[in-house]
Amino acid sequence: MGEETLIEKAKKLINPQEEIKSKLQKHQLDYFSNRNFTEIDIDTLHSLYRTIEGSEDNLEKELEEKIINELAKREPVDKNYRGTKVTASVHINGENLEALTFSQVQKEIEKYIPNSSNILKIALAIIACSNFRQKVMLWLLLVGAPSSGKTDILKLFKHSNNVYFLDSLTLNAFISGERETDKTKVYDLLPQVNNKCLIIKDWTVLFSLDERMTKKILGDMVGSYDEELTKFSSRRGQITYDSYFSQLGAITPATLNKHTQYLNMVGPRFLFYTMPNLTEEQENQGFENIFSQKDRKKIEKELAQLVSAYIDLLSLNSPSIKEFSKETQEQFKVASRLMARGRGIVIMNSATFEKKVGDEIEKISYYELQEVQIEHPFRAIQQLILLAQYLAYVSNKIEVTQEEMEIIKEIVISSMPADRSQALRVIINMGGVITAKELASSDNFERSIKTARRLLDELTYLKILKKEQTIGGTIPTGYEIREEFKEFLIGVTDVKKDDSSVHSRLLLSPYSNEQEVIDDKLPF
Repeated sequence: MGEETLIEKAKKLINPQEEIKSKLQKHQLDYFSNRNFTEIDIDTLHSLYRTIEGSEDNLEKELEEKIINELAKREPVDKNYRGTKVTASVHINGENLEALTFSQVQKEIEKYIPNSSNILKIALAIIACSNFRQKVMLWLLLVGAPSSGKTDILKLFKHSNNVYFLDSLTLNAFISGERETDKTKVYDLLPQVNNKCLIIKDWTVLFSLDERMTKKILGDMVGSYDEELTKFSSRRGQITYDSYFSQLGAITPATLNKHTQYLNMVGPRFLFYTMPNLTEEQENQGFENIFSQKDRKKIEKELAQLVSAYIDLLSLNSPSIKEFSKETQEQFKVASRLMARGRGIVIMNSATFEKKVGDEIEKISYYELQEVQIEHPFRAIQQLILLAQYLAYVSNKIEVTQEEMEIIKEIVISSMPADRSQALRVIINMGGVITAKELASSDNFERSIKTARRLLDELTYLKILKKEQTIGGTIPTGYEIREEFKEFLIGVTDVKKDDSSVHSRLLLSPYSNEQEVIDDKLPF
């Protein structure tokens, strides 16, 4: 071969030799490199080995060698083991589970926490999505009455390496303004939760703090949503952290309803899921679990090991989900518009008009619109798409099915202010058409006609409902779900009213403490 020409040398400088690509992302490689392999279950070791097998990256070669050495201690194979057999390693109630799948995890959790399938799937999806940086972060709160099982689910993830678990937060937890000294060390939360899921066990405690403290903590969280938070203090100067994390928490309906307006005013980032009601059979199963002689602490520990092992397996890969069909894309568009409108802010003023009844003039009160603020649906649709993809992924699916879309629908409705979501559930169960009198008399609403009419007017101003007819151009005789949302919410476009029962939700209204007089003089 002749001597290398100047042009060939230049080409090498312009196009240097391609770098060796690692098969794991950097944070995954750091995560497993720093783990004590004796604490990792054998299924995860096998799966990790198959992922990095044959890698040319030096760090992954070292990791591969460590896996082989660890497997050699546990299995009757030599150091040059190159098999792909998955050996059972997770034991629940003495049973040795083989290939670890979502259905196995779901089955064991359901025995301990009845009616928890959807909640488990949502929690796993939120935790799994923290492993890979996405366009948006997923922050979700489980909403339920005390003892509804929301905390029991969250506690199962407490010791997972993908989770940063806290009971509550203090002021300036994300970035402290204090300066570190020889005697005192300063800890900032943001770098600790990077590429993890932050679980706050009880948001009710957080919201019970002084209102200014609560708003300060929420303000810092909202500031970090764009993956970067910069603060300046006189003691530490300017501090900036680039941090990506998902968030799970639990809250009671009463507490949430008091603070929903503020959460929406600072910009809707949170998703919500209302805990489902238990059937009589599921409730009896819960009683049986309590009265049984089984060691609940031991069961909780075994279940925690099970979900941690499953999360480790999920962390090895990112979802590979089939492209959405046109029909599914339309469902996401409708869902995002509905969620954006449902979380909108409506400001109304009380107004009156006079109505002649016989020889007397009566004053009729109603609400007049002052201002409406509705977010654009673009953040909402990204949140819903990402969540649906991970819901499918943690369920071992390769495409988003109607099962995932049903969970998305429930999250869309739950993410509205509590009184609106409760009213909308009643309307859905009434077939999509309702009057203020029917809503007020519903067993699961039980508020004045005035309050019912105000909520229906709010949903109308948000363009979720439409008014059917009016008396004198002011008072509607009925309200109906708008055509664009009927199929998504009810499944049909031509709706009729029926006497379907309504699911009780234990959701309070911010107007429920008002001393109102029911206006029985109106015809609805």
